[in-house]
Amino acid sequence: MDIGIGLPATISGVQGGQLLEWARRAEARGFSTLGTIDRLVYGNYEPLIALAAAAAVTERIRLATT
Repeated sequence: MDIGIGLPATISGVQGGQLLEWARRAEARGFSTLGTIDRLVYGNYEPLIALAAAAAVTERIRLATT
């Protein structure tokens, strides 16, 4: 069974370094996918930029956006 987890790119106050550490830990703990959503009303990291940063610090985890 593959289980994914959300990247906290839409959570207020989350810093860029925390996103990178989240991605590293998600991969280390065996999650299959990191996902993110795009919110137009709330402040958040742009999804493709956040996923590109996550890709830079991971090797196997898949990335998804909506």
